[in-house]
Amino acid sequence: MNKQKLALSLFWIGLLIAVVFAGIGTRGLMHNLRTLTMEELDTTVWKIGGLMFMLWAFAVPLGSVLAVIGAFVYGKTKPAFSWLTGIGVLGAVIVMNLVWSRVYEPPLFGIGGALILIFFFSIVWIWMKKHAALDIVGNRVPNSDRLSGYW
Repeated sequence: MNKQKLALSLFWIGLLIAVVFAGIGTRGLMHNLRTLTMEELDTTVWKIGGLMFMLWAFAVPLGSVLAVIGAFVYGKTKPAFSWLTGIGVLGAVIVMNLVWSRVYEPPLFGIGGALILIFFFSIVWIWMKKHAALDIVGNRVPNSDRLSGYW
């Protein structure tokens, strides 16, 4: 039972990190970027390369990783599935960087990024709950051996 509480805590901490730093932090950073020069910005907590800037920059990846780790622990996932998922996500990120252009469209990036975060955390939450429901007192559901290759 403590493992499930730890898993849920990891999920919610990951979600909180992503929302607070990416959502609320972006507001403060964007205000400073719009009103200050780069020299003035370097005197604030949002200094490029500084602690707050780096926390903001890595908030979504860090929050996502913590949420997925929590989901895998909660759902008692096999380590091979976790590694394959990680390798698959890394491959997808590399392909996206190679294929997509470097053009930055702020409205598209903001709306699309928010939707991706909402969908991502919703999918992880639903998967975590459904996958954990398949496990009954440490044993798989009867006749689930034919599905074992998928988990």
